[in-house]
Parts: sequence; structure tokens; C-alpha cells
Amino acid sequence: LLNGEVNMTERYALVNSGIVESVIMWDGMTELETKSQPVRSDTANIGWQYIDGNFISPVLPQIQPVSPEV
Repeated sequence: LLNGEVNMTERYALVNSGIVESVIMWDGMTELETKSQPVRSDTANIGWQYIDGNFISPVLPQIQPVSPEV
């Protein structure tokens, strides 16, 4: 940033029906054209749940290694 400018954008998750649909950088003031709820977060990602004020990472299935056929 130049000449003492302050970066006022922060990371927000756009939440719809309890699921993070998108993650954006936003100043928290500029009007957003979305039906989703912007929620400040440094960690949430698309597909995470938002329940009772907490972001919850999805549980990823464990991949079983495949044995090579002989």
C-alpha cells in the first residue's frame, strides 16, 4: 500500500441456508448484491457449514490405497 493507505478489505464467507457458497474479500460496507449472509472468517471455505455462529469443515472420506494387481 502506498502513502499510508489502509487496506480495509477482509475475508468473508457468503452463507446461504447454513452452507458457505462463496468466499470474498469485502470492506464490510459496500453494498453486496447477494441473498447470502456475509460472515467474517479467515478460515471458512466453500462447502463448509455455518451452525450457531461456528464454521464447520466438511468431513472428507478417507481414501483407501489401491493395491496393484499382480
